[in-house]
Amino acid sequence: MNSTEQDLVAQWGPPDQVYESGGQKYLTYHRSSQAYLPGVEPTYQTTYYGTYATTTPIGGSPPQTINLNCKTTFTITNGKITSWRYEGNNCAA
Repeated sequence: MNSTEQDLVAQWGPPDQVYESGGQKYLTYHRSSQAYLPGVEPTYQTTYYGTYATTTPIGGSPPQTINLNCKTTFTITNGKITSWRYEGNNCAA
């Protein structure tokens, strides 16, 4: 890891949080968005009983919106990135 804090801020922008402790600095970035998943129509099964019939829906799902987020924290020591960690359901390594 040869990147500096300045490189990080130039690429990611200003951090959402900064914390300093024991000679180290922690820069945290929060990213969030939403994804829309359209619903799936059910299939239908018709059953005949002599002179009448019933139709039953099978499966399907309603549309839904998923919240996506990622929190990434970089550890800075002497101006250089020494480690990082991330958590969330939309983080890319």
